[in-house]
Amino acid sequence: MDRGNDVSDEVVELLKNQRINELAKPEGSQKAWIYAEYIIALLGGILGVFIGWHLILFKKTSPNGE
Repeated sequence: MDRGNDVSDEVVELLKNQRINELAKPEGSQKAWIYAEYIIALLGGILGVFIGWHLILFKKTSPNGE
């Protein structure tokens, strides 16, 4: 039972070189993701300030003053 066609060493070497060249190409720009992460971090920080403010000012007081 034969599983495929015979492939010469030259073809294998050519495919390896093509794959290495493909992997060596630089990735595209990630500026949009970087900007989005900064915005989310700032919004998270601002949200954290409002949550802290709410927790400080809106504490439950029991009838005995605690």
